[in-house]
Amino acid sequence: MLRYLLFPVESLIYGISYGYLQFHIRAPKPLPAEPTWRALTTKLPRGLQWIRKAWPLRPLSVAAKMKQDHALGIAAHYDVSNDFYAIHVLHMCRLP
Repeated sequence: MLRYLLFPVESLIYGISYGYLQFHIRAPKPLPAEPTWRALTTKLPRGLQWIRKAWPLRPLSVAAKMKQDHALGIAAHYDVSNDFYAIHVLHMCRLP
């Protein structure tokens, strides 16, 4: 039910492609591989391509998503690095 409510909101904010993908990703059953691959790789009709690329909020939403992804990636990288460093220090302290 939530995916039906989020579809128009996400499509308006992030664009129709994002809304469409999120709608299908949130499906209660796993996505079938072949039709999903076809839907993602088939060239869109010209009208849909224009809508997707000319979306007025696209530059803002892409920049916001990139910033969010970079922040999450940096946090994940340094979290792993800090754990590794802590294990390395503990191991070095135990050596005679």
